[in-house]
Amino acid sequence: MMAKTDRKKVAVQTLSYEILINLCRFNDLKLRSVIDAMTDILLSDDTFSVKIIELIKQKELDEKR
Repeated sequence: MMAKTDRKKVAVQTLSYEILINLCRFNDLKLRSVIDAMTDILLSDDTFSVKIIELIKQKELDEKR
């Protein structure tokens, strides 16, 4: 089990938070567990990781415009 000192706060867009928290509530999951699982998938699947990184870069570019 994780100690509270092993946790950090993360800033996310309100819409992203609402989507994730609704997913968690609907499936009886903890948000930190969902984020941990998403991180595991991101690190374990190179193809998926590349797609995510490209999407992030594009969104960041769009935000700067």
